[in-house]
Amino acid sequence: QSTWGPNSLSLTVTSMAAAAFEVDAEGSKFRCALADGSFGPWTANEEWQVAAHAVGEPSSANFVKVAIPTTGLEPTDAAPLVLTLVHVSVDPYMRGRLSGVDSYAPAWKLHAAPNGGCVARVVASRSENFAVGDLVYGVLPWKKLFVSPTFGLTVIPKGLPPNLPSSAFLGVLGLTGLTALMPIQRFGQVVAGNVAFVSGAAGAVGLVTCALFKHLGCKVIASAGSDAKVALLREHGVDVAFNYKTADTAQQLRDAAPGGIDIFYDNVGGETLDAALAAMATGGRVILCGAISQYNLPPAERYGVKNIILAVGKSLSIHGFIVTRWVADFPAATAELLSLLIAGKIPNIETVREGFDAIPDAFCELFTGANTGKMIITL
Repeated sequence: QSTWGPNSLSLTVTSMAAAAFEVDAEGSKFRCALADGSFGPWTANEEWQVAAHAVGEPSSANFVKVAIPTTGLEPTDAAPLVLTLVHVSVDPYMRGRLSGVDSYAPAWKLHAAPNGGCVARVVASRSENFAVGDLVYGVLPWKKLFVSPTFGLTVIPKGLPPNLPSSAFLGVLGLTGLTALMPIQRFGQVVAGNVAFVSGAAGAVGLVTCALFKHLGCKVIASAGSDAKVALLREHGVDVAFNYKTADTAQQLRDAAPGGIDIFYDNVGGETLDAALAAMATGGRVILCGAISQYNLPPAERYGVKNIILAVGKSLSIHGFIVTRWVADFPAATAELLSLLIAGKIPNIETVREGFDAIPDAFCELFTGANTGKMIITL
């Protein structure tokens, strides 16, 4: 049921806790309750939609902002939550989703809202497991206010360290951290004293991967795309860091690892992968996380790896992976990441953009190297 105020519609649906949002009389704007019980400013309800699938480098023109109704946002049995976005994650894998072609992740559809990792606040609930005011994280659409099922959503626990932002559950405590930790556990066969090389090391996954290798007793070599990022890597304990734009990767690897690289964690692909294959030690392990250098290229222009034959003589193990295939092990891995983060063994480094309007530009910035660590948009 709904009750009208003089200038707003306040939802008080039967069998749910008091709603923490109001809708104006015209049904075009909403506002959410604040911690002190007052309400924030009125805002129009909007979503981002895919305007055009990307060919080559993506741009903000691939997206369009659309006003959407604010009325009718009442929890149902099928979708018992009303959520408002707090943080949005943008990630390199999303480039494939913007191509219009399904892969391990379904393509984003034209004229529909993209989705991805988000933190949201529950502002109305008919679920016993989700209370108004809870922060949840999961795969959610790029919409300001919306009804949602509970499937795939996790409540962020209370009682965490006060300096730990909820956005960490999109980064170091979310898929980013899991993408770093879980393949190392499964494929790395790490022994203290191993030499590990991480490409794209100042990105979200790369920074956590470097820290994990250091924690496990490895000598860590890392490449990044600017002198500032190289300096950051050194500050965080990387033994050898270099700017691949100004230094020769193959020579850097020969100098830093004369006995060969035991483990290569690759986020870049292309020529970097080729150089690393040449520098691997016998019995080395290659973990293929991504190939951001190739994502914006048509298939005919992608770099053809020349040194793959070396995997035979060097007895290399090469592993690709999709981290969501290990979802049953996420809770234990997340708990391990939290323990490491609290102990100061892994960092939580974010590049933060502000406001709903910033989402498309922040996504595009991933492919120009503008981010250090995890790219987060905070609403």
